[in-house]
Amino acid sequence: MGRKVCRNIFCMTLIGLISLSGCNMKRQIDVNQNDFWLESEDEIINSDTVYVEYAGAFDSDALLTYIYDATEEELRKTGQFYDEVYGIACMTDGILLSVTWSEDVEQDENFVTLYDEREGAGSCYSNLLWSFFFNNEMSARLMEWFPEGEIDSCSSAEAIDICAPLAEACGFGEAQVTAYAMTLEGIQEASTFLNEEGDPFKSAPNPEYEYITGDQIRAAMESGNEKLAVELLEKRTSVVNSGIPWTKEHEAYLLVYYPRMNELVLDSKMHGMWCIYVPMYGRVVAMEATSPLVLTGTEENESLISKKEAVEEVVRILNLESLDDITIKNISLVYSPRNKQVDKENETKVINPCWRIDYAIDEDKMTLDQLQSDDGTILINAVDGRETEYYNWN
Repeated sequence: MGRKVCRNIFCMTLIGLISLSGCNMKRQIDVNQNDFWLESEDEIINSDTVYVEYAGAFDSDALLTYIYDATEEELRKTGQFYDEVYGIACMTDGILLSVTWSEDVEQDENFVTLYDEREGAGSCYSNLLWSFFFNNEMSARLMEWFPEGEIDSCSSAEAIDICAPLAEACGFGEAQVTAYAMTLEGIQEASTFLNEEGDPFKSAPNPEYEYITGDQIRAAMESGNEKLAVELLEKRTSVVNSGIPWTKEHEAYLLVYYPRMNELVLDSKMHGMWCIYVPMYGRVVAMEATSPLVLTGTEENESLISKKEAVEEVVRILNLESLDDITIKNISLVYSPRNKQVDKENETKVINPCWRIDYAIDEDKMTLDQLQSDDGTILINAVDGRETEYYNWN
């Protein structure tokens, strides 16, 4: 029988951009557009510090039914369903599902990952989400490649509806979901950037790709055939560089699920869910999720730092001469669990509101390192004015 395991989503939760008002229509065109972001006055919806804990209702029965159209009992008969020390794994017909929970019995943080390696699709698509730009939240750079929008083969509403049972099984049925369009142009831009030589090398899925299981590699090693084991391993990892060109048929949606707390978005995919839905295949080819965070209490803050103070800190962090060296694309107030904050008295996890600043550095002011790795997004703790560095509470 399937069982419900208390676990959920890692991924995802990310950006909830808050619309800004107060633009002065009488300004001259040559006024620095950054003035708008700094001078406009937004109503701050909530400035409380929040106390949270892991919770969720990970439904393994629903998850297995959605992914494999089979029950746990039926999957165990295939010999590809495994009980592990801290989780379960299923590797059937090239579809890899892993559920892992914390080694600490006092923790409720759990993870679920799905990679559909038929044709190598899971690896090919997920490799476009360079980890540096997708570690904690959706970066400005990634949103340039894959902006909110539509693709021709399927509407975003249809994709969200198709993926709804998956989100529900992971405990994100009530989360805000944003659809990012992985158009052919965006895919080609991402794959070009990811190649140091400047030419696209991240391959599209290969119809001739044969998924190699871990059991096959282990069997070769155990039989003493190390050469075969190496060949199998190389074949297993070769799909992302096999040179198959991306076409318009490969366009897809990146769906990111954003929980809210006190009307603010919780801006971190590390405590949310993301998945890639490909209309050509009619299925999700990659997904990651972790236990959701739920609100357990609040603490009122007397005041927050201003947008101007937050942006001045960004200029300092980027080692720029002045605000004129960057263009601000958006400023929004969010919650971010990137801070290392734990109430020492009761070990409760604490999250402060943060200013999220999306920006672009002027090309002539950008260092080579920034050109290669700057993700265009910084979060500043709105309570203490410091940059928020991601920290895993576990």
